Amino acid sequence: MHIFFRVDSSVKIGTGHVMRCLTIAKRLQEKGAQVSFICRDLKGNINEMIQSQGFTLYELNTSGEDFDWKKDAEMTSHILQQQKKINWLIIDHYDIDIKWESTLRADVQKIMVIDDLANRPHECDILLDYNFYIQAEKRYDGLVPPRTLKLLGQNYLTLRDEFIKARKNLNKNYDSINRLLISFGGTDETNETMKALKAVERLSHPLTIDVVVGATNEHQALIKDWCSKYQYVNYHSQVDDMATLMKHADVAIGAGGSSSYERCYLGLPTLVIETATNQRELIHSLQTYGVIHFLGEAKDVSEADITHTLQNMIKNKALIHDMSLRCLSLFEHDMNENKVINHLLEG
Repeated sequence: MHIFFRVDSSVKIGTGHVMRCLTIAKRLQEKGAQVSFICRDLKGNINEMIQSQGFTLYELNTSGEDFDWKKDAEMTSHILQQQKKINWLIIDHYDIDIKWESTLRADVQKIMVIDDLANRPHECDILLDYNFYIQAEKRYDGLVPPRTLKLLGQNYLTLRDEFIKARKNLNKNYDSINRLLISFGGTDETNETMKALKAVERLSHPLTIDVVVGATNEHQALIKDWCSKYQYVNYHSQVDDMATLMKHADVAIGAGGSSSYERCYLGLPTLVIETATNQRELIHSLQTYGVIHFLGEAKDVSEADITHTLQNMIKNKALIHDMSLRCLSLFEHDMNENKVINHLLEG
């Protein structure tokens, strides 16, 4: 079975789309599938990471961040037509819709779209949206053909093995709040990481802090230098075992993107700052369910806001414990038997 992914990463786009595709790609590869990627060469991309993990990468050379769907579809089609047979084309891209997908339909047997915006029509055989949304089952009504199989909800999330293993050995104890995880994804364009660090510096309660930054974070040097001045702060860049850091943390500060699910799966309550508008609906759902504390949009959140909220949470151990239990209840306990992978291999 030969499967292609069409996905991009950059300073502007972030790295989340590629990271979730890599997780699915690894599972497919483990099952014997041949997996390839098609990505643009954009500033701040993580294309080298894709190649380093053993996948074939076809790079589209385009000028600038602007997306020309016709040109992109033409270049992608040219690559696909060089292949003998492609069972699945998996698309994870906010700029791609039914026009692009219809153009590529003849080049592949089947198409799966990964989406979480539900703001445009698609031409696909499977629509995957693993996000936790209120009334999720109705979000794509009228946006996909009646024959499309819709895989909706958090139990269709594909998690890396490290998270599956970490949950099996989870032992949360909230007698005291001692460890904080700060992580704002791969790019963190507005440097919310530094804002959070300066806020924590004001705390009267001592904490051990793990700070994680991505390889494409343009503020790496500044953050690393700041962390080196404090014995209680551990600096990590592009970690291979994020699950261990989440497992040992009592509370986290981060963005409202896809890492929200990893934190929830390991029962980690989080103070969330919105760093992109596409996070808004998920943040609202998670806040409604009581698994996060939403601080606001990045431009409106101050160091003082973070300090004050975190201080109050640390004092309220019962609240932290309740949030943790709610996080865990979002998911089926055993996610080893991945439903998405099964559908792809059976198709």
